[in-house]
Amino acid sequence: VVVGAVSGGGVDITGRVVTAKLSEQLGQQFFVDNRPGASGIIGYEVLARAVPDGYTMLSTFTSLVQAPSLLPKVPWDAERDFAPVVQLIRSEVVLLVRSDSPYKTLSEFIAAAKTAKAKGEPLNYASFGNASSFHIYGEALKRGAGIDLTHIPYKGESASIVDLLSGQVVSSFNSIGTAMPHLKSGRVRALALVGSVRSKVLPEVPTFEEAGVARLDTSGWFGILAPAGTPRPILEKVAADTAQILALPDVTESLRGQGLEPTGLGPDAFGRFLHQDLGRWRSLIQELDIKMD
Repeated sequence: VVVGAVSGGGVDITGRVVTAKLSEQLGQQFFVDNRPGASGIIGYEVLARAVPDGYTMLSTFTSLVQAPSLLPKVPWDAERDFAPVVQLIRSEVVLLVRSDSPYKTLSEFIAAAKTAKAKGEPLNYASFGNASSFHIYGEALKRGAGIDLTHIPYKGESASIVDLLSGQVVSSFNSIGTAMPHLKSGRVRALALVGSVRSKVLPEVPTFEEAGVARLDTSGWFGILAPAGTPRPILEKVAADTAQILALPDVTESLRGQGLEPTGLGPDAFGRFLHQDLGRWRSLIQELDIKMD
């Protein structure tokens, strides 16, 4: 299983949890091969060249459906060159401020941003990088709420939340998994959740739509792909066994603790989701004029 991300990240950890249990169920050893770089694109190229015999798959994430709209050209087609196997999880992301911030709700944050804009001193938000999902969420918030915010990109979530805690930035988009230790300790406050439904681990936090801001209902996800042409029985077997693994109480609890909601969509449902998600991200990226450096 090729992982298009660095070791230790969410997509890598999720892929390793699933493949370890698949090894037990299928009696076949799975090996994880990390191929990070270019927002997962290196991993996609490896998969596109792989023999479609079921022995090579890819554990990947939302960049699959974002890259075609962020880059002038990608050497593969997300729907033609890959076979959906199973969607693993939906990632949950929140907008955070420090607990001693005067903003207790999203509406208070938006009101303050409008006042700051009028003074020519815009508030800011942190993301894990330019053209990242979190950057796109921040620009969608600006557009949807009619406010001005300065984007502060970081090279990872850990760096952005450290600067939020130290007061270097006013707000930050972070995954629930990254935010949870600081939410539990009371050092940060979650103002709103990206997505169409509330989180099972933070049910008290409203979605952006519930808080009055549209266009922040497109969540990130992790999933497994195979090369196009991989025999259907292989796809169905891996998908069915993976869905069973995701439903195990210990796996579900572990993933939710990281802000990852298990989904287990099989080949057909995952394929329909990918087709729709390509359109959703294309529309959002073009509307917000997001560019990758």
